Order: sequence, then structure tokens, then C-alpha cells
Amino acid sequence: MDTTPESRSALRRGAIIAACVLAGLMTVWLAAWGIDTAITGDSTRRNVAVLDASVGGLDPQQLAARIDDLARSYDTTAVEVQAPGVSKSTDAATAGLSLDVDATLATVDAVDNDVSALARPVVWLTSWFTTTHVPAVMRVDESNAGPVAAGFHRRRHHRCRHRTVGDCRGGCSGGGAGL
Repeated sequence: MDTTPESRSALRRGAIIAACVLAGLMTVWLAAWGIDTAITGDSTRRNVAVLDASVGGLDPQQLAARIDDLARSYDTTAVEVQAPGVSKSTDAATAGLSLDVDATLATVDAVDNDVSALARPVVWLTSWFTTTHVPAVMRVDESNAGPVAAGFHRRRHHRCRHRTVGDCRGGCSGGGAGL
């Protein structure tokens, strides 16, 4: 290894240049993050999706409208309700399933709330390249689900006389109470 003063000076110069380039890149990155955060304000973080629908970058009113649209379209989604030995096709609304708009909005608003202040620029950078899929919060209306379950009872000539599934434990010829 060359230990002459000229070679040590060249190494120092190279290290200083590399450090300056790195510091410059970090400054540009943090400045871009700060400017983008200031511009987007209270909008949803970019590249966020609910039920494969993009909701990233929307302001609170636009987000509420998009989630309402998703809730209305979800009501007509085909679902198949299954029990041992039998299944029934219906739509989500008839089965008593619906998208809980308020809870889904709260879930979207909570994206990255647990991220520390030091990690936010990193999360912001990754948001340009990845999509965060937020689960929709579903609600079950048992008053609607009951008629669907009753449809199983009528169709199968169920012979179980137990009052609950727990009493039946699947040992009856009908496969369970109320199914």
C-alpha cells in the first residue's frame, strides 16, 4: 500500500467528495419529502388501495366519496355461503355483509400513523414504488344473514333438533343446527 503524502491526500479528497455527494443526495431527498408532505397536507398517502381501488392522494372528502362508492358496489358482489355439504350463492347485501364506511375510513387514515418521525422519509420514498393494501372493514347484519341460513334449513331437510351449533357438534345427519 502506498503511504506517500500524495496518495493519502488523494484518498482524503476521494472520501470528502463521496461524503459531500452522499450529503447532497440526502439533502435533496429530505427536501423533496418535506415539500411533498407540505403540498399534500391531509391527503391520503400515495399508493394506498382498498379492495384494489386506489385511494392514495385523495383529500378527506374525496376519500369518503370513494369509500361510499366501494360500499355501494360491494352490496352487489356475489358471495357463496357454505356449510357442510351445501352452499348457496347470493349477493353480499342479501347475506348481511356490508362495508363499514366509517371503520374503513379510520383504517385508511391510520396508515403509517405508527411510523416514527425518523422513518417517515424512508416510508415516503417507498410509497413511490409500492402499494399499501388496506383491508376493508366489513360488517355483518345478522337480521339479513338469518334468512340466508334459513334457506339452508329449508333446502336440506335438516334433521338436527339441537338449538345451537355447539349442541350439535356436527354429529347429526344434518351437519349442524340451523344450517
